[in-house]
Order: sequence, then structure tokens, then C-alpha cells
Amino acid sequence: MNGLKIAFLAPLKRPIEPETTVSRNRVITDLALGLVKKGHKVTIFGTADSHLPGVTFIGVISKGLNFLKQTENSFYRDTAYIAHSIEELVEAVKEVLETTP
Repeated sequence: MNGLKIAFLAPLKRPIEPETTVSRNRVITDLALGLVKKGHKVTIFGTADSHLPGVTFIGVISKGLNFLKQTENSFYRDTAYIAHSIEELVEAVKEVLETTP
């Protein structure tokens, strides 16, 4: 049997790392590593500073929201950061599509 292709959408507050102890990230870490061990191809959409052995990461934002500079209103900071990151991602995809024959 060939392995499955499985994707996770990870929380964006912190990177996904082998040594994480944060509950949601720990569940994703354990599931992803267990699936890789069984021969499945795992992709995680999360922060670009995430890393797990054998797992492919697609960075939705460059770093976890908890590591941004503190501001008076973190909701507006986080929303603006995510919106800006999505704009950059859309522009990068457009460039790739325009240069692909």
C-alpha cells in the first residue's frame, strides 16, 4: 500500500517543533511524526519557522504570532500581519504562474 498524502492546518501562534509542549501543537506534532513513521507524506500549513523531521512545511506566515513585537492591541497587530502575509503570498504565486509556460 502506498502512503497517503495528509495535510494539517496548524495554529499560527507558535511554530510546530519536535520539543513543543503547547497542547494543540503537541497533538499536531505527535500525529505528523506518527504518520511519517508509517510511511505517509505529511504537509503542514503553518509558520515558516516550524520544523519536524520528514514533514514538509508551507509557511503561511514567517513566524509565530506570539513572537511579534508587543502592541497595545494584539488582535489588530495579528490581523494586519496575517493580511500582509497573504498579500505577499498571492503576489509570489502570481509571479510563479506568470513565468510558468
